[in-house]
Amino acid sequence: MTTAAYTASTAARSRSRAAAPVRLLPHLVEPLLTEPGHAVWLLPTPEFRQAAFRSRAASEGSFTQRSGDPLRAEHNIAVRDALFTERLHEETARLGLPAVTVDGTLTEDELAERVGEMFRL
Repeated sequence: MTTAAYTASTAARSRSRAAAPVRLLPHLVEPLLTEPGHAVWLLPTPEFRQAAFRSRAASEGSFTQRSGDPLRAEHNIAVRDALFTERLHEETARLGLPAVTVDGTLTEDELAERVGEMFRL
């Protein structure tokens, strides 16, 4: 899972499954919202992100295995994702926009339910 902006219309279309992640910066989305509760950002913890990355790896390994230095490639991706998630956390807090930390303790259905409640669906 990448860090995701999740809109009310997406939640209405997909009540039982989390939406496909979209990397949108809160300061770019905020002016388009009629009210702050019309979007929520899903912020994965580094551990959740790493587990998701591993679970999507093909049988021959993740795409990083095809790089010249797979460990460095995986590290670089983890650092990039952590920096992006931190920026989203800071922006959502500064702008007063809702965000949910995704750490793997909720099932997909529970997460969708939580987001639905935030959108009052």
